[in-house]
Amino acid sequence: MSEQMISPADLDQCAQEPIQYPGSVQPHGVMVVVHPGHQTLLAASENLGRFLPGAAATPGVGASEVFGPDLWATIAERVADDDLLEPIRWRGPAGGPWAGRAVDVLVHFAGENRLVVELEAVSDASLGRSVSLSATNNQITRLRACTTAEEVLQRLTTAVQRVTGFDRVMVYRFDREWNGEVIAEHRRPHLEPFLGLRYPESDIPAQARKLYTLNRLRFIVDSHATAARLVPRTPEDDGGELDLSFAPLRSVSPVHLEYLRGMGVRASMSVSMMREGRLWGLVACHHYDGPLQPSHDERAAADFLTQAAMEIVTTRQAGADAAHLAAGQRRLEQLLPILDQPQLSPTEALARTDLGPVAALADASGVVVRAGSVQATWGEVPGPEVAERIVQALARTDGVPAFTDDLRGLGLGSDAVAGALVLPVSPGHWVLWLNRAVERTVRWAGDPDDKTITIRADGSARIGPRRSFEAAEQKLRGRSAPWDSWKVQAVTALGSAATTQLRRYERDAVSIVEDLHDSLHPTRLPHLTGVDLEVRYVPAPDGRFAGDWWDCFELPGGKLALVVGDVTGHGSAVTATMTQLRTALRAYLLEGAPPAETLGRLDALAHMMFRPTLATVVLALYEPATGALEIARAGHPHPVLARAGEAGPVLIDARLPIGLGIDTPATSWSGTLEEGQTLILYSDGLSEDRALSPEEGIQRLAGIVAGVSQEPLKVIADTLVEAVPPPRTDDTTLLIVRRPGVQDQTQ
Repeated sequence: MSEQMISPADLDQCAQEPIQYPGSVQPHGVMVVVHPGHQTLLAASENLGRFLPGAAATPGVGASEVFGPDLWATIAERVADDDLLEPIRWRGPAGGPWAGRAVDVLVHFAGENRLVVELEAVSDASLGRSVSLSATNNQITRLRACTTAEEVLQRLTTAVQRVTGFDRVMVYRFDREWNGEVIAEHRRPHLEPFLGLRYPESDIPAQARKLYTLNRLRFIVDSHATAARLVPRTPEDDGGELDLSFAPLRSVSPVHLEYLRGMGVRASMSVSMMREGRLWGLVACHHYDGPLQPSHDERAAADFLTQAAMEIVTTRQAGADAAHLAAGQRRLEQLLPILDQPQLSPTEALARTDLGPVAALADASGVVVRAGSVQATWGEVPGPEVAERIVQALARTDGVPAFTDDLRGLGLGSDAVAGALVLPVSPGHWVLWLNRAVERTVRWAGDPDDKTITIRADGSARIGPRRSFEAAEQKLRGRSAPWDSWKVQAVTALGSAATTQLRRYERDAVSIVEDLHDSLHPTRLPHLTGVDLEVRYVPAPDGRFAGDWWDCFELPGGKLALVVGDVTGHGSAVTATMTQLRTALRAYLLEGAPPAETLGRLDALAHMMFRPTLATVVLALYEPATGALEIARAGHPHPVLARAGEAGPVLIDARLPIGLGIDTPATSWSGTLEEGQTLILYSDGLSEDRALSPEEGIQRLAGIVAGVSQEPLKVIADTLVEAVPPPRTDDTTLLIVRRPGVQDQTQ
């Protein structure tokens, strides 16, 4: 192998290392793969006979011969009862290194016909540490007593160190580019601090981050140990490469072992810090003096403490978000009277006033207001031509604010103007907020570009770890501070108010509250290749303001967001709540939050600001190019999926309604909208029938859809609205999306 220059494509190939298929395990434990039906051995780690004297990795040998009849009977009973979460505590067999020792036996399925059994002896050091429920609860009580998120995370490092015995425990948080920073640390006194150091995205590549999302806990007992290969591969084992994503004993990428040895780390452990289903950071543990084998109970306690800390941090963050949102609301309320000038459009009214409060709405260093041929500015702004180019590069056609903190990446930035947030109001009318560049000094744990890159004999590339981990400072220039969620929400609310004022000439004798209610609904549906859309909104027949809303807009990257929501109750207060929930949901989606996280954050916000009001929401992200679809719901009726001549509900596990503030787990449904298939999102006004249960009402709706599934979307929408059984007392919302077939696209 030799060191030489390689292309980005080579590096990308190297970054796709299939680390979930190592074909080996860490040698302190034993792995046996059994066919669950035939109860025969398919594969085993080559150290099987060392730890289980007399057992041999012979293809087809019975599982009871490998484990002994008693242990295998216990394993088979756990499998039959589907009780595989907790380990089996077993006493090691005589004649080997585990004789008389406590051994944890973990079992899981890797595909339909592979039962993976892992055995680890409990170390003497682990037996001396307390991981009782009482001790863990005491640590959680201490976490809850912390007043800030920073204090919670610092306390977490101390708690995990006491449970596991590692020399160093850190909280490692990811940024938007997946670089990591150590934001909390507990270490032995003689160790140098890592607090504040940053690590490049390539240290934990995408495939490793995916595994951290699937399996929250990963440990390495000895970075100097040689992995034990899995042997043999029997003809009966025809399931392809063995996926060890969920195997604690899974061996480690050679590159990662080099990385640890380069840092002087002998043993390590990582616990995923998840926020609403998304990887937020890691609890990273290092040990230096020698191997360290935390027991299953210690690992489980560390995981439990980590997830408890993340719930507390999320709650603290929700409080901070609510405070910022309230401040933004107060600033917005100062601007609303300015918009209400009958002889002026909203942008004309803003252009004639002091723009300082407009800039403060988004905490910007400059602002530009364009109202047709009139342009007004405040603070540090570019010339008119550059401002127009920035708006053209960022502005969206659906009125949703767009933003960036890197105008240089668009060829439009400077030190004075590095970030921009634009609110399109109408053609030729917009508001542009700008921020100057912020210089940051970043301390990297070693030069992130100083890596060993080698080319193998077959021409493939291999990236080694950095040559040195000595702290290296770097000046980062050219970007502005990020546009926080509360700023985007405040600007979005201003846009909603401006839209309301734009329509005042088109309405006769309509109240202000009705204007606000109507402004919630987008003025038009997006026109995108690969998707057909139809929408209906039918107000309640008694004229009361109700809580239904729908939304449909394109996200950065090309995905389409589809939303149907329903705030409980009627009246102006419901309309006001609905406005702010819709605004917040848009802002969270524009930040890139996945559906489950978006609904979780919306729930925390609603519980803090709008209780006892509740709402239900169904949210779908659709990718027109591929048909990829992800749906999450909170207390809302199941969507209906239709294909030629048939239809049925998409059954999705739901969190509780928005506003309860109960952090219940919510799973997203992922699938593909095939060509010709149609997805219907709707409010309960469409499916409710006093003579039927809610489930029966949805089935009734699906039956109607099946009868018209091949009709144009307008026909489907009209049919469903007309089929609402009397007496209709609620407003009704219907949003339909279809992926056209080849024939549809050519017509």
